[in-house]
Amino acid sequence: MNQIIIFISPFLFTVLLMPIFIDKLKSFSFGQQIRKEGPESHYSKEGIPTMGGALILAIVLISIFIFLDLSIEIVLVLLVIITSGLLGFIDDILNIKGAESLGLTAKTKFLIQLIIGLIIGVLLFYYNITDLYIPFTANSLNLGYLVIPFSLLLIPATSNAVNLSDGLDGLAGSLFTISCLAFIPILYILGFNQIILLLVITISSCLGFLWYNANPAQIFMGDTGSLFLGSFLAIIALLTGTSLYLLFLGGIFVIVTLSVILQVSYFKISGGKRIFKMAPIHHHFELSGWPEVKVTMRFIILQILFSGVGIIASLPLI
Repeated sequence: MNQIIIFISPFLFTVLLMPIFIDKLKSFSFGQQIRKEGPESHYSKEGIPTMGGALILAIVLISIFIFLDLSIEIVLVLLVIITSGLLGFIDDILNIKGAESLGLTAKTKFLIQLIIGLIIGVLLFYYNITDLYIPFTANSLNLGYLVIPFSLLLIPATSNAVNLSDGLDGLAGSLFTISCLAFIPILYILGFNQIILLLVITISSCLGFLWYNANPAQIFMGDTGSLFLGSFLAIIALLTGTSLYLLFLGGIFVIVTLSVILQVSYFKISGGKRIFKMAPIHHHFELSGWPEVKVTMRFIILQILFSGVGIIASLPLI
C-alpha cells in the first residue's frame, strides 16, 4: 500500500498544482522564446509558459523527504538534481528576460556542468561507488579513480542530451519516463530497491507534467526541467553501475545528440553545408513534412524498442 501512495501522490500533486503554476508563470510573463529559423508550426508556441520543470523538481524533492531515507545515494541524487535544476532555472530566467549576454553562455553552462560532474565523481570514489556493469554479460568492472572522469563526462553529456530532445510537445518528458521505467527491472535484478522508489517518484511527477505538456502543450519544462531530468538519469546510472545501459535506455537521446554533433561538425568542415535540414533531428523530420505528433510518437516507439534491448542486455545478471 505504501508503494502505491508513493507512486500516486506525486502525480496527483503535480496535476493539481500545475494549473496554478501555469497561471503564475503567465502573470510573470515567463513565456517560451521560439527560434525564428525553426519550423513555422512552432511560431504559435511563442509565449506558452515555460519552466514547468521547476514544479516537477519541487514535487520530487518534497516526496523524497517524505517517503525515502536519506542514504548517501539519495543525498548524492539530491546534490545533482538541485544544482542542475538551479542551473537550468537561471538559464531560463535569463533567456525569458532576453539577457543571455549578461548571463550563462553555452561555455559557462558547460563548465558548471563539468564542475558538478567532477564533484560527484570525487564523492563516488570516496564512497567506493565505482562498479560498472557490462551489458549482455554478468561481468562488472571496478572503475576505481576512473569513476571521476567518467562522472565528469556522463553528467554533462546526459543533461545536454535530454535538453536537446526538449523541442516537441511531450517528447522529452515521454522519452525520460520510458528510460526510467526500463531502469526499474534492471535495478530490481541488482537489488537497488531504494533507487527504484526514487524512480517511481520521479516518473509519477513527470507523468503529472505530461498531462499538461501533451500536444497542444499548455506548458514547457524549460532548461530547469531538461537539465534536472538529464542529470537525474546520469546519477542513477552512476550510483547503480548501469551507465553503459544508458546507451540503450536513452537511445533516442543518443541519436538526437549525435545529430547535433554531426550537423555542427559537417557545417564547419564543409564550409556551410548541412546534413540535416535542421538539428536536432526531430526538427529535420518536421521540416520534411512529418506532423509534430507523428515525430513524437515514432520517437517514443523507438525509445521503447531501445529500452527493451537494454532490459534484454541485463538478463545475464539474473
